[in-house]
Amino acid sequence: EQYGASPVAGAWRATGTPKQQYLTVSTRAADPCDTGVQHAAGVGERLVLNADASGDAAAHTLPLTLDAAVAGGWVRGSCIKGMGTHFFLSLTDAAGAPRPRGRMELPSWRVGDVLPITVMFDEYGTRRVSAFFAFSGDVQQGFFAANQWDGIPLTSSLWCLNTCTKSCSLDEWFVSTMHLFVADEPSKITCKPNTCNTGFGQRCCESW
Repeated sequence: EQYGASPVAGAWRATGTPKQQYLTVSTRAADPCDTGVQHAAGVGERLVLNADASGDAAAHTLPLTLDAAVAGGWVRGSCIKGMGTHFFLSLTDAAGAPRPRGRMELPSWRVGDVLPITVMFDEYGTRRVSAFFAFSGDVQQGFFAANQWDGIPLTSSLWCLNTCTKSCSLDEWFVSTMHLFVADEPSKITCKPNTCNTGFGQRCCESW
């Protein structure tokens, strides 16, 4: 859940409480609360944003592999060791519009124009999804509690280190993030040698 912002079409959904929105990411098609269904081991078999949504908050099937992300029009960002290679999806493009290999730009980096779920992949290992994070243009952390979000909000410039473009400039001063990992051992996720800056998070960008 996020508090303080307006619903984002195709993403954050109104809860009925003023200034409070939510989104969901489901990992299984079956109802996880159905005691009559036996689930296989592991996190699940899919990642679907707002699976039960319709209309303006239509569901998004998130890619499970890097190749599926490229084919689905997601834009490649930076690789960060222990997380993976970041991919972003525009909410202003035609749905699923493929981009040429090498494209690292979105038409707009405004918070409301980017799907608020960023997906990461183990590009130099399994090439499967390793993690994802939700983000909000309104600070969700309090002075004494993170409210289940990451410990501290990021400045716009720090958030943009997830991308590989100098044109990233969010329209908010701070962004809150909430990371969730699905890889068995995130610490083993690496990036391509000789493409990393030595700064925050060992950010790695390469031409492709």
